[in-house]
Amino acid sequence: MTTLPSVEHPGSSHRAPVWVVDEDPRTARVLVGLLQMDGFEVEIFGSGAAVVERLAQVARPGALVMNVSMARADEVRVVRQVRLGNPSLPIIIVTEYPQLAPRLGAQTEPLPVILTKPVDYAALLVALRASLPLF
Repeated sequence: MTTLPSVEHPGSSHRAPVWVVDEDPRTARVLVGLLQMDGFEVEIFGSGAAVVERLAQVARPGALVMNVSMARADEVRVVRQVRLGNPSLPIIIVTEYPQLAPRLGAQTEPLPVILTKPVDYAALLVALRASLPLF
């Protein structure tokens, strides 16, 4: 049986974390707590701009879970920026507005996984595990 290497931070023996982006700290804490209970290493960000800044510092997540709303159009821009610099990064969008998918699709190939609110946590786990098959 062949063992595949895990996704790792440079100089670390840990898998790259799942980055969670949500400007609502309470919602983010709940999601982070659930993911940690399921064994994921998680980093939390209050904005997409913070993610873009962190990516500029050479940090790389294993996957990005991002809350996106129609009211904050800059989030669509952030997803596009992240995808341009990290074309294979698994992105999972959590939104109340699944019609965002066409707006993202034109410039964010491959298209992110879109999950609607309220979040079906089991569906989120399936999407993450499919994105991080070595988990």
